[in-house]
Amino acid sequence: MYSKFMKERKGKLRYIRAILYMSAFLFVWTSATYVYAAVQVTTGTVNVTTSLALRAKPDVKSTALAWMKKGESVEVISKQGEWYQVKYKTKPGYAKASYIKIKANQEPTIQPTPKPLPALEEAEKEPIQKEELPIEENIFKVVIDAGHGGKDNGATGTIGNKEKDLTLMIAERVESKLKNNPSYDVTMTRTHELDEELIKKKVKQEPKEKANIANDKRADIFVSIHINSVTSSPSANGTETLYNGTQQDKKLAEVMHKHFVKATGFKNRGVKIRPNLVVLRDTKMPAVLLEVGFMSNHNENMTMLNPEFQERVA
Repeated sequence: MYSKFMKERKGKLRYIRAILYMSAFLFVWTSATYVYAAVQVTTGTVNVTTSLALRAKPDVKSTALAWMKKGESVEVISKQGEWYQVKYKTKPGYAKASYIKIKANQEPTIQPTPKPLPALEEAEKEPIQKEELPIEENIFKVVIDAGHGGKDNGATGTIGNKEKDLTLMIAERVESKLKNNPSYDVTMTRTHELDEELIKKKVKQEPKEKANIANDKRADIFVSIHINSVTSSPSANGTETLYNGTQQDKKLAEVMHKHFVKATGFKNRGVKIRPNLVVLRDTKMPAVLLEVGFMSNHNENMTMLNPEFQERVA
């Protein structure tokens, strides 16, 4: 009798134990499923021209834990304002959402998620050499000046075209290229809209005003685009770069001219000092004035009107 009782008891215990095991399994499985669904891990692609910082916190002033190159993949965990909480390789952190490309209909949840991935503590942060840091939040400010403007047409080309129009065409192409790079903050001294306003007021855009725009912006460099002309010598030709005379100006002029003359394909007229040009003299940052070619030279004038040429120079 006792033996029969013990067998029945053991059988019930095994049954209860099996139910408990199954319940525990179901609890863990449903919990894991819930967490996974709440986090919604999505794959994103770094979409910048240079590199993107992986930050310890969702703040541009936060320490950069690593630099992610264009085209690299990251796991996007959640979205917090303008930031994505991501995992890059094995490192958790934050990245600006505008620079991470997500496939359509795969945006991560904006709702509160489980405990955020811990960022590295101070002692765990890997040192990053200064020279390796791209310009991301340390934005490089560039002011592009389309020569002349408003009532001031500048030189006139061999087919009646105006210098102010040609400089603006090239300047706008430069602006477009720089704006595609988050490392640059580009400002134009003149746009088509501003030019129309100046024409209506029958005034020109003063060189001093252009210099002031750059100074007020606290720009890092100032680049003025012009077209040369010598009507008395229609055979005059070539590309040249002018600067005010300081060593900083000279260094910028030499670097710019090296690539500039290669882009135009025109005769190399070299780098020259012009200390009395207002836009070079009154700007408080390294500044150069680029003379693309000669409007008074018919061949160069027609070449400069070609959109493909303008794109190459830009």
